[in-house]
Amino acid sequence: MKKNTRDLRRVHRPSKPNPNRARGSRAKGRVMEMEGLWPRPLGKSMAILLWALKEMGKDIKKTSFDCLHIEKGAHIDFRDPASIRANLDKIRFVELKTSNRPNLAPDFDRYFCSVTQSELDAGRQLGEQYVVLVYNLLTGARMWLTMAELMARAKTVTPCYSIRL
Repeated sequence: MKKNTRDLRRVHRPSKPNPNRARGSRAKGRVMEMEGLWPRPLGKSMAILLWALKEMGKDIKKTSFDCLHIEKGAHIDFRDPASIRANLDKIRFVELKTSNRPNLAPDFDRYFCSVTQSELDAGRQLGEQYVVLVYNLLTGARMWLTMAELMARAKTVTPCYSIRL
């Protein structure tokens, strides 16, 4: 008897919780708080931010950054595209890469992380406004790099494809 695959797709299979994912989110939240970073906008505010960027020829995905660094004294209303366009030069898009390795060198020599295609694209389009903050949670060592600086420091680059079935 042949199984109907359409019926199988409709069955919800609950996933197991991943404790490491929650721990990583808490760690990134702690780094954001220590560094004075703003969480990325959600919902309609995120849609308006991405739309305002797209109007300016910068088509990035919402998953390409973790948080924002907003210049001191800047007042940006993320519900108003005009406010975003007027203050875009005061916003830096930040991707966080964290580690808890005790033996990691302060200059992050031999540090390994993954970089998605959407992060690479955002770095290319936003230039100096897109930064990667590499942070060691155990030692407090940190390094701010543009995507170009990160790629220039890379000793090896191995492409990887994430596939959803």
